[in-house]
Amino acid sequence: MIINIMMFNTLLKNGIDGSSKLMILGISVVIWIVILIIWVKEKKTIANNVYNS
Repeated sequence: MIINIMMFNTLLKNGIDGSSKLMILGISVVIWIVILIIWVKEKKTIANNVYNS
């Protein structure tokens, strides 16, 4: 989604330089990985609770 915004949004396309775009993209990737890790842990916890009940 962030890539689409960077490609099509004229403010980001013309108003921010390349290093700022890379920083935003890097932060977004890190946040996405953290969200996935938390989601997988919660999914495993729920599955363990269901099987142990």
